[in-house]
Formats: sequence, C-alpha cells, structure tokens
Amino acid sequence: MMSRNNLDTILELAGTLNRVKSIKDIDKIVQQTAHWYTLGRAWPALEQFKQGLSDMGVLEAITNNPNAFTVAFCHFPEELDALTFSGMFIVLYSEQGSNKRATENVILSYWHDYLQDAEDGETMVTLSDVLFFTSGLKQLPPMRLGWDLSLGFLHDPDNDNNLSPYPKANTCGPVLQLPIVHKSYDAFKDAMNFAIGNSKGFGFS
Repeated sequence: MMSRNNLDTILELAGTLNRVKSIKDIDKIVQQTAHWYTLGRAWPALEQFKQGLSDMGVLEAITNNPNAFTVAFCHFPEELDALTFSGMFIVLYSEQGSNKRATENVILSYWHDYLQDAEDGETMVTLSDVLFFTSGLKQLPPMRLGWDLSLGFLHDPDNDNNLSPYPKANTCGPVLQLPIVHKSYDAFKDAMNFAIGNSKGFGFS
C-alpha cells in the first residue's frame, strides 16, 4: 500500500486515518487497515456471493458439509509424471513413410526417455521446468478442456541456415519443437538440459 503512494487515501477509506500518539497507536492502525484492506472492502461482494448461493440452498449444504465441497471449490495441483505429461502432447508428424517421419520417430524415443529421466531426477531440470518452458505454466491448469500441447520438430534451418540443436517453444500455441540434429540420446539430453535449464523464462531458448 505504501509503495503505491496512496496510503493517505487508503487510511481514509478504511476509517483509520487517526492521530498517532504512541507506538501502540501505529500497531493498531496497521492491524485495522490491513483487516479492512483484505476483508472489509471485499465484504459487499462476499455477501452478494453468499446470497446467490443461498437461493438454491447451496450455501447451507457447503456450511454443513465443507469437506465434501473441498474438491469442487479448491484446486489441488496434479502431480506431474512422465506418462501423463507425454500423453498431453499432440504430435505434429510429417508424412508417413518420409525420411522426416523416420527421424521424428527416433527423436520421439529420445523425448520419452528424457521425460522419464526428468521424473526420476536424472536431469538438471524437472517436469515442471519443461512444462514452464513449453507453456509458461509451472503446474497443470485446474481445467484442461480445450487446452492442448503440440509437439513439433525443427526441420527448417534458422536464419544462419543451420538446424537448431536446441528446443524452441511458442507458448501462445503452446507448441514445443524438438531438435532433430542429435544422433544420440546423450547429446539430445544435454541440449534439452542446456536450453530449458538456462532459459530465463519460457519461449524461445
């Protein structure tokens, strides 16, 4: 509140803009203002929300059976595992029988091994880091209806006419593109670790 340079206005709205005579007065003002800021100013909206729930008897049911409604009203982050994570991707394959498709099948085997290693703690990044690099999210969203991840391959050269050795991501998609230049899993793993581990945020490595 103080960093916004509007503390006087907030104290006035909270009704706590009083004369300070002692340290105890300051503590009291801080407590009362914080209480109003976090609870008091939201009270009308909360009461309206409760009234809406009361119309169909939902509020009474929640009050009498709070544990039964916890799952419906509270988000519990889902634990990521390699199998679930890999199954969330729609693979953007090349034409069946093409040389590109054969390369993609090899890279996909590397990808699945990499996710398993990430789950087992055998990489420098976690599955959460991979998710963040791909989508900008550290955890799976509560509702994933219509939320799909795409997995592509970097067949096209960069501006320097070389194929990228590192993965790239477009979080708007979200689409993760895997490098296809690596001839061994260890090389693929090192490139993935370097790109994801050194990415300051999400998106392009």
